[in-house]
Amino acid sequence: RVQAATGMDTLVHCVEAYTGLGHNPISDGLALSALELVGRSLFNAVSDPSQARYRMDMLNASLMAGMAFSNSMVGLCHAMAHGCGAVAQIPHGEAVAILLPAVMRYNMEANSRGEALSQRYGRLLLALSGPEVYAGASPLHRGEKAIQAVEDLNRLLHSKCGLPLSLSQAGVTREQLPAIYVDGQLAAVWRLGVDEEFLPVGTDCRFIQIIEETEESNHEK
Repeated sequence: RVQAATGMDTLVHCVEAYTGLGHNPISDGLALSALELVGRSLFNAVSDPSQARYRMDMLNASLMAGMAFSNSMVGLCHAMAHGCGAVAQIPHGEAVAILLPAVMRYNMEANSRGEALSQRYGRLLLALSGPEVYAGASPLHRGEKAIQAVEDLNRLLHSKCGLPLSLSQAGVTREQLPAIYVDGQLAAVWRLGVDEEFLPVGTDCRFIQIIEETEESNHEK
């Protein structure tokens, strides 16, 4: 489960480094190369830890993803996960894995960069799922397909090692959400440099909508 959670944190580093406001050619190349390794080896490393090649792939992916976001930055998913860790003691890798699909959809729908983000998310589909899946998807739908690929990986890891699929499964209560919101917003603006335009506004609107989507879409199907 630790391998799964830290591997999903690596995946989120790739996604946010590649699609954040500070992305650049250096972070792009590192993030995409790391994501290919994650797509190829994370589930295999969790399924069979004795296979050194898969674990080595994940070690290299973790290093490259760290270099990627150090040259770009992470975003809203990490900010909200920091709140989950501070308030509810949810392990960081589990929190980002749960939150990422809903945050990706929020990013595509809620701000002026939505169309550009959809295209960049679509490029992630190639790295994460391979050329056949990428070529078989309509360009208009590749962004959503990339999100679904993350959800599918979460479910595989849940079935293999119990990685939680929702914040309620991880132990977060509704009463903790306002405090998570405050901590996450502070993390986003002060520590991560996320543009305030892209933050959910108010504890009773988009922030809650993101949380509720993790409850609905990330439950095991």
